[in-house]
Amino acid sequence: MKFIFAVIGGLLAAASVLATLWKPSYPDERIELIWCTSDNPVCRRQIAVFNEMQDTYRVIVDPQPTTIAKTAVQCIAGVGPDLMDAWTPTQLYIFVRAGMALDLTDAFASRGISAESFWPVSRTTIECDGRIYGHPANVHAPVMWINKKIFRENHIPLPADDWTWDECIAIAKRLTQYRPDGRIKHFGLVLDHQDWRDIFLPQFGARMYNDAGTRCMLDSPEAAEAMQFYQDFIHKHRVSPDRNAAMNLASQGGFGTEKSISMFASGMGAMAPGGRWWLCIMRDKAYKDLELTAVQLPKGRVPEVYGTARATLVNKAGRNIEGALQFIEFMHSETFNRLVNEEADALAPVVAYHYPPHEEHFLHNPAFPAEDYHLEFREAMEHAVPNHVSPFVSGEREMQLLIVVEDLIFGNLKTGAEAMRDCATELNKSIMETLRESPEQLQRYRSLVDAGAQPAWDDPADAPW
Repeated sequence: MKFIFAVIGGLLAAASVLATLWKPSYPDERIELIWCTSDNPVCRRQIAVFNEMQDTYRVIVDPQPTTIAKTAVQCIAGVGPDLMDAWTPTQLYIFVRAGMALDLTDAFASRGISAESFWPVSRTTIECDGRIYGHPANVHAPVMWINKKIFRENHIPLPADDWTWDECIAIAKRLTQYRPDGRIKHFGLVLDHQDWRDIFLPQFGARMYNDAGTRCMLDSPEAAEAMQFYQDFIHKHRVSPDRNAAMNLASQGGFGTEKSISMFASGMGAMAPGGRWWLCIMRDKAYKDLELTAVQLPKGRVPEVYGTARATLVNKAGRNIEGALQFIEFMHSETFNRLVNEEADALAPVVAYHYPPHEEHFLHNPAFPAEDYHLEFREAMEHAVPNHVSPFVSGEREMQLLIVVEDLIFGNLKTGAEAMRDCATELNKSIMETLRESPEQLQRYRSLVDAGAQPAWDDPADAPW
């Protein structure tokens, strides 16, 4: 009998241990904060760190593309997220004008957050009419990525930071090479469609809009020259792929896109302008043999490039505003900024975390000892300026027009001057359409013109008032 009781006791003890090990996991009772943002591994790690630090809130992602239509519809319907991203100044303007974005100016002040601590390029994505509506999540300015292996195999020294575009063209011509069967081995320089906007426009002293945003300025001689210079890389110098070359590359090696990062990471380009965020892809073990370095872009007439920032806003009608503000505060912390820099999610939003006493952490990641070029990205940010935008042009309409222009240039169907002139005409028409449809915008626009801003029309008789 004692033996039976002993056996039963042992079984009960074992069952107790198993019950402890197998007990069901109860739902997380913390309050959910929904963040409409890019759903990528780097972003998930940032969220995981915040969630580990929190007893009250936890963030989950509602994947958001770079367009904001889905988020805007959700906000209007009253089921919007707690946090949402603005990728451009135009998107910020839409959120603010529609009453969706919470004014964070006072919240920043009470939490000791100063917008002066951010990289200057972020201001156009977080600030509207002198008020703060968002916190930058990361910032970006381009440098020139270099495939050291291709340079070494062709006995070409790496470029210095004071090189010129003429030198770049000469190197790119030497490094644009074909295989014996006529297939491309690698291009000297791989460009993205938007590089004419982010690099060549500012370097040639051109701009998209005037300071007030009341007129598109792409019909200027500087803009025409900038676009033609970009176009010549593809069709005159033939050192960057055109549409046919991109299609051939797709058939050769499974390239599904002509995006420069795809070609460069796969060894199809010796050089490519790009951002630090490229490392989020190029650190993948699939590219472990890629030998990288980076230098400053070749010098243009004006020592500027456009920088950008992705900003995170708080939904004014959100259900958990206090939790959203705690996440905004987390984005300003050393923990978040060091994580952005460590993961190479572009550059951290707060300037101080790239200089002493934090400089060493920014410049060197022990997990990637070969990356000795992060200083180049800091220098690029120091010379970056925000893109010129117009609050009187729909971001979607602008994007549609620019895509058309880029396709025409990619196909060599128009000259740079023709493309810029036609694009300016259409964007100025779009400004006038906005004024006819919105009395509020018309009043705002008229006050700017009365103060001396150039209108979108040349003939006063065309004024929509």
